[in-house]
Amino acid sequence: MLDEPVQTESGITLSVPKFYTMIAVALVLIVGAWAGGYRIGYGDGKDEMSQFVRDQPVVSPQSNNSSANPASGANISNQGTSGDSTPTTQPKLDPEPEEPTTGQPSQTHLASDIMSPAGYRSEDPRTIGMNYLVLATLPTEQATDAIGYMNDNGVTIIGVPQLDSRGGSANNPSRYKLYSLGLAIPGNRWSAMSNQRLEHQNQIATLGARWQRERRGGSDFSQTNWEKYEP
Repeated sequence: MLDEPVQTESGITLSVPKFYTMIAVALVLIVGAWAGGYRIGYGDGKDEMSQFVRDQPVVSPQSNNSSANPASGANISNQGTSGDSTPTTQPKLDPEPEEPTTGQPSQTHLASDIMSPAGYRSEDPRTIGMNYLVLATLPTEQATDAIGYMNDNGVTIIGVPQLDSRGGSANNPSRYKLYSLGLAIPGNRWSAMSNQRLEHQNQIATLGARWQRERRGGSDFSQTNWEKYEP
């Protein structure tokens, strides 16, 4: 019966081999069409998905360049301890301003110069024939501090160098006699200005006691005397 021709409704007669051959060709065409459609659909879908997928950067492992680049060690040592790769730099500090020397005698002077609150001076500010209160005779450092302290408290005093002619000390006086310029008494007014003299002596003694207590001064200026200036 397999060898008998197949009759269709249209009246066309097909043999069995031709019938199976047509079925096989139809199956091949169907499979080919499905495979082609799948491949086309897969490609289109891949293209659409690639738009939403970003390329990931390729990270290469860091190589150890410490032996090849000696300077890299210095750069690493300069990095901050917080993990920041930016080297930390120390800000430049402005130089500290020098302290003002107002009220302190200058260090450049001659052996015969007078010590004053504004510095050493070559001329004696005292007036000839006037009487001035003598406070004490002190070493250079003590005299310098006393002059500055009294000046800060409104009393001007000077230091007259006490030169020693023995050896080389004449060129480098180590002691100064302190005189107050706060009150100058003429010889003919000595008795008339007794109250002013006493008041000025008390003022000097009060400041001297404070200077000795606060600054460890060499004298409290309680044992003072008046001296007439006669160069």
